[in-house]
Formats: sequence, structure tokens, C-alpha cells
Amino acid sequence: MLKKTALVAAVALAMAAAFVACGGDDDGDNGDGTPAASATARTAGGGSPAASGTDAAGTPGSAPTIDPLGTRDPSEQTAIADPVFGGSPDDTPVVISTIPAVTPIAGTTPVIDPTEVAPPDPQPSDLRAMVDVDASKPGIQTSREVNPGDTFRVAIVYANVGEATGGLSATQFVLNYDRVKIVAPSVSGGDSTERNPDLNTHGLGGTAAAWDCMPAPEGDLDDPGGVNGDGDPNTGQAYLSCFTVGTPNMMGDLVIGVITFHAVAPGQTTLSLHDLIAANGIAIAWAACEGDPGNEDTPRIPCDSATITVR
Repeated sequence: MLKKTALVAAVALAMAAAFVACGGDDDGDNGDGTPAASATARTAGGGSPAASGTDAAGTPGSAPTIDPLGTRDPSEQTAIADPVFGGSPDDTPVVISTIPAVTPIAGTTPVIDPTEVAPPDPQPSDLRAMVDVDASKPGIQTSREVNPGDTFRVAIVYANVGEATGGLSATQFVLNYDRVKIVAPSVSGGDSTERNPDLNTHGLGGTAAAWDCMPAPEGDLDDPGGVNGDGDPNTGQAYLSCFTVGTPNMMGDLVIGVITFHAVAPGQTTLSLHDLIAANGIAIAWAACEGDPGNEDTPRIPCDSATITVR
């Protein structure tokens, strides 16, 4: 389905491995000596979890401001100049997706989720990937109801990443959804880790970890970008592929990224993961979703889905 996905992962892993082989800097601090991390994340080598919830800018669990109501003038929703990098990191972020106009239900006011990223606190004790449909609420929410016009944020969680994996230093995933009912807008410009999906940098070592996302994240692979989508306007495929060369391998319960969605039409949609790969700093992949084709030598883990109902 995704012709370039395996290649993208291989490139990211090779870059991480090359950095390790060359003995690059790996101090992993924020400038104040303290790595930023999620509430239950820890680095390889043990020790207590790092401090939580504040990114390098000092904003607790903040996500970039990306015109959440999708009100940008359509004439500004232009194709990105560089499909691989998704525009210059020095440019102001611009929404390049079309978000359909929505008439809210009578008597309701559209709501926008907070940008905080709460501790996932997953109940299963085994290694797995999970979809949390309310990133700002503690725990894992596997179902949720929203109204047309609402903006909500979904977290992708890797639960119980243990020492046997060697930790997380590179990953990618695709999240399938029904684009008729909900839309995840793609963004051009700005830091590659702060698009949509938005890498949870503050929970994965902070800015000193030097995470990079390439090709650029996409709310739907059919939007302009570096990876082919399925060509179906009724389906959505949110995509994130990132690696780091500047942090110890992360372990624990990790919020990998947050996807901002707009509810646009009534109905139910399943959010399901596929084409997922997770690897450590020496380019050894330790997880792929059960049922994913290829990557025969990569251990398989459960990848739990979730459900959104638009009233």
C-alpha cells in the first residue's frame, strides 16, 4: 500500500546507526542538564523517570498552534515547495489541507482539546502500541464521542518499552481513519517535529535529543508530501516517521506523537495502526504491528485500535 514506507524506515534507521558508529555527541541535556521526558519515560541504563510535562520552551505539554479551526484562507493552502521536508523549518506553519465547513449541532458550541499531553498509564503489562483518543486525559481512552466542529487530539502510545528492546531511537507509524467523518490537516513549514502528527518531543528527551522527522509528517498521505497515499479521498492515513541521534534510547510508557483531528460529519470511524516500526539506537527494529506485511525478522506486537463517534 505504501510503496516508500519500508525505504523511509530504512533511511531513518541507517542515519541513526551511522551517527552511533561515528561516535557523535550524546549528552542528551536541555542546556540545563535535565532531559525532558514523559511522566513514565526513562533512558536506557535504568534510573528514575525524568521530569515530565514541560518542553524546552517551558510550556507544559504544549503543541504547536496550527490554526485549529481550519479557518485559513483556502488561497493560502498551497502545495508545499519541498515534499520531503514539507517546507522550510524557518517558515510559519501553514495548513495545506482542506477542512470542510461544518454546521454545529443546534445548542452546541465546538470545543478544542487542551494541548497538554497526560501520562498514558496503560493497564496492559506487555509491550504494545495503543491509540488514545483523548491525549490530554490521563490513561488510555479507546472510544470517544465528539460533535461536528470539535477539534480533538489523539495520542499514539508505545506501552511497556523495556530494556530488552534497547529503547526507542527511531520509529514510524500510519494511522488509518475515515476522512469523510474526521480530518487531520497536514501542515507545511516550521519544525518537522511540530507538524501534524506532532512528535511528543518533550516526552522523548526534549530538544537536546535532536529528533528529526523525514519525510515530513502528514495528516493524510494523499496530501502533498514525500510518501504515496492510497488515492482514496474517503480514507485518511496520518503519517509520522522520526529518528534521533542525540538522546539515550527511551524506555517506559511513551507517548510518541499527537494527531489533531477535526470532526466534520456524523458517523463512527475506527483508528487503526499499521506500517509501524520501532527501533533502538543501533538500528535494531524491535516492533512491528501484528498483521503488517514484510519485515519478517522484526518482532510483532499488538497494535490496539480505537473508535471515534461523531454525533
